[in-house]
Amino acid sequence: MIRSRRALSIPLLFALAACSSSDGGGDRTAGLEGEDVPISPTPEPVYTVGALDGEPWETFGNVSHVAFDRDGALYALDRDAGHVVVFDPAGTYVRTISQAGEGPGELGNPIGLVLLADGRVVVFDFAKQGLQVFSSDGEFLESVAFDPQDGMPGARLWALPDASVVTVGGIRIRMGPDGLA
Repeated sequence: MIRSRRALSIPLLFALAACSSSDGGGDRTAGLEGEDVPISPTPEPVYTVGALDGEPWETFGNVSHVAFDRDGALYALDRDAGHVVVFDPAGTYVRTISQAGEGPGELGNPIGLVLLADGRVVVFDFAKQGLQVFSSDGEFLESVAFDPQDGMPGARLWALPDASVVTVGGIRIRMGPDGLA
């Protein structure tokens, strides 16, 4: 149950009561006036994407990650299909990035997705033991391999302001605007 703002302010009131005591403590107590008021959040869909039957871009198998770029476009990584599907802020299909396969720019077992501040799309492909990097318009740019002896990243990826990609395993890949830095 989510409580009202009054219920969330209890630690602040205790801290203020402890700090404002003029006699160094005493038996002062703090309380809240009135009853807790339960609230019921109501989710509101912004838009819905996908279909049970339709074009390849709209039938998802296993969406493992989603990300939004700074303009509000949605990027959805479908592990089963081996591609990333991009929708504009209104939910309209824009493009598909990559496809399942073993060739350059294709995805064998994509498990992680992150967007860099400059718009590049980075997908961790476990089958290729590395990152597959695409431009914002979906063009394949490069593959950045990992040495399994140094450890493998997990599915969670985070982009840092300097265009580095950090993974759960602590692996940090510095990526400049023209590739690895």
